[in-house]
Amino acid sequence: MKRILLIPALSGLCLLTFTQAPQGINYQSVLYNSTGSPVTNATIQVSSGILSDTITPVILYEEIHSDVLVSEYYNKSLGYSIRCMQNK
Repeated sequence: MKRILLIPALSGLCLLTFTQAPQGINYQSVLYNSTGSPVTNATIQVSSGILSDTITPVILYEEIHSDVLVSEYYNKSLGYSIRCMQNK
């Protein structure tokens, strides 16, 4: 009986050790101009970052996405682009 329970438990433990965290975070947004209309058919540069949770925010991580094509909305995957700054 102990063997029957031990085999699934060890198999589950092996599966947990091979799992990985995602490499990026998916992000979707709509870009508006100064009059409030959505921007379409444009190429932009997007800067994304992570700020600290302090009174004066410190940039912990920042990356740039260049040549982003906007058609109604745009999708980006944060973590797959050029890193500008990473503080430790």
